[in-house]
Amino acid sequence: METLECIKIRKSIRRFCPDPLPEKDIITMLEAAAMAPSGANRQPWKFFVVRSCKKKETMVETIKKSCELLPSLLEGVVENPVQFSNMMKKRFFLVSLFFAEAPVVFVACVKQEEPPLQGCYTTRGVTPLEVYKKFGYVDVLSVSAAIENLLLAACDLGYGACWMNIPFMAKDALSDLFAVNPPWEILAFIPVGIPAHDPKKPVRKKIEEITTFID
Repeated sequence: METLECIKIRKSIRRFCPDPLPEKDIITMLEAAAMAPSGANRQPWKFFVVRSCKKKETMVETIKKSCELLPSLLEGVVENPVQFSNMMKKRFFLVSLFFAEAPVVFVACVKQEEPPLQGCYTTRGVTPLEVYKKFGYVDVLSVSAAIENLLLAACDLGYGACWMNIPFMAKDALSDLFAVNPPWEILAFIPVGIPAHDPKKPVRKKIEEITTFID
């Protein structure tokens, strides 16, 4: 498939056929991810390839159990923590458990290293978040490029995939499940498989809306 065609037709798939993926296709997707650019060529990525149904079920149960922490996490943040957490679970988190239906789930991890010149700012009272803003989240950007390569490779091979954020309240528990420790952290799930539906591709903003030409 031509690269530009692949970019244009790729879309997020959330229902999958149970057919297993050939090992060679999984390796092809990982090789594509590994070819992504990264700051200073640090290649701060690592991928778990989850094919075990039992492991995927454990991931689902971990997220469900972590959802019970939402009311306490939202205490003092919203007016009605219990009601708000029930809405969040229904609308955002429990519907995300579709990843377990995919024959393969890639768990993308990033190695978050402190910027080498961080002391220039922290000694002046600048918060770590502000420091990362100044230095540009280089490691997250690098792994994001690797994930996009993986998505395009999956599309080229005829598979569907979805780039998923990790539910914030389950991140620590999922890190324990995969034995991911600092400076590493889980960044995203990417379920991949043969599509079991054909959703309409979302409308994109027009080029005129997102572009400013400066001559």
